[in-house]
This record gives sequence, C-alpha cells and structure tokens, in this order.
Amino acid sequence: MSESARRRVMHTHAIRALLLATDDGLTTGELAKQLGVTSSYVHAILTDTYGFYIDRYATLSSKTLAPVWACVVVPPNCPRPTLKEKDDELD
Repeated sequence: MSESARRRVMHTHAIRALLLATDDGLTTGELAKQLGVTSSYVHAILTDTYGFYIDRYATLSSKTLAPVWACVVVPPNCPRPTLKEKDDELD
C-alpha cells in the first residue's frame, strides 16, 4: 500500500472517530480543521466511504449552507450475512 493510501485510511478512521464522538455532526470545514487537511480532501473521503451521510444543512451565512455529516453506528452484535443470504436477496 502506498503512503498516500495509508494516510487516506488513517484519515478515514479519524473522521469516523470524530463523527461518532459528537452527537451533533460536523461540517467538512470542521473536520478538515481538526485533521489539518483540506475540506475537499475530507469531502472526497466522506462521499467515497460507506457509512457517512448528510444529517442536515447548517447556515454558515445568509446565503451559504453547509452539509453537517454524521456516521452510521453499527451495533456490535450485528450479524454478518452469509454468502447464501446475499444470493437469496438478489433473486
């Protein structure tokens, strides 16, 4: 794995931890500031990774809205589907 891929995985885990640690969600700008990266980089991770979603939009100024992102909480006892169950759902 390349160094940039390792960094992206590290940032993805950090974003997930930050979002799970807050009840109110965070904007890409807030996440970027905490991680020391650009908002566009954070946005790319949020839109490319399963489990992140826009909870609502916050007003930043009179004409600017920013998506407030959150993370799906997966229950620890959530059973993984078997391959057979996945195939049955496709029928």
